[in-house]
Amino acid sequence: MNSHSVRSHIHESTRALKNCQMPRQAPVLPVGAPAPPPFRLASRQTRQETTVVNAGGVAIGAGRLVVMAGPCSVESRPQIRDTARRVKAAGADMLRGGAYKPRTSPYEFQGLGRKALEWLAEAREETGLPVVTEVLNQDDVDVVAQLADLLQVGARNMQNYALLRKLATVEK
Repeated sequence: MNSHSVRSHIHESTRALKNCQMPRQAPVLPVGAPAPPPFRLASRQTRQETTVVNAGGVAIGAGRLVVMAGPCSVESRPQIRDTARRVKAAGADMLRGGAYKPRTSPYEFQGLGRKALEWLAEAREETGLPVVTEVLNQDDVDVVAQLADLLQVGARNMQNYALLRKLATVEK
């Protein structure tokens, strides 16, 4: 994009803003100046090296596809043990299963919590597959970290800053 097309684009874009009220202290960038990256700490400008996460002996981000498979929710000990054996036989790298389930209604199944985590840990012992499961609440982080190899954060919790701060203290 040359400087003429940048100015043209900015000119066209500002037509839609004519009737818009802007705060007086809004930051102003010179025409054609690149905007800073939106996620500075996660950008290649800050860190050139690829991040590799070790989850129970499985290297995630090392250039090899990692397959995590299992049921949406852990509903019984036999179900997760049978699923874990099948997941291993199919060649997956990790076992996933929901112990805590995010729901839009408080009347829907919320998961079996700690009991499901314990069954996942038993399945890991039997198959050798590391376990990944979602954590929903900052109060559950310690128990999930104790029993799982990788803690998953779903889209609904990506702005749950209390949960994210608690997760930052965990070595997983």
